[in-house]
Amino acid sequence: MPQVVYSALELARVGLNEDAAEARGLEPAVGFTAFDASPAALSQGDARGFVRVVADMESGGLLGAEIVGGDAGELIQVLGLEFGSADALRHLAA
Repeated sequence: MPQVVYSALELARVGLNEDAAEARGLEPAVGFTAFDASPAALSQGDARGFVRVVADMESGGLLGAEIVGGDAGELIQVLGLEFGSADALRHLAA
């Protein structure tokens, strides 16, 4: 279930973080991108924030995600829909 903290910069997360995945015996891969790499964020005038995803490279499944920045509460819903999909990483890369 996604969790959201509404503030000047929203914080939203769903699933496992890297430490929790490792504690379960998984070998997670972590991807990170800053909002300032996004033309959409730049065009809206607020590129503060980032997206971090934790994935199981063996299965291609999404283990968790964290978003900090504008509209994080809405954006996390998209990542939440990918849980349980064997093709989550392929979907997100497209």
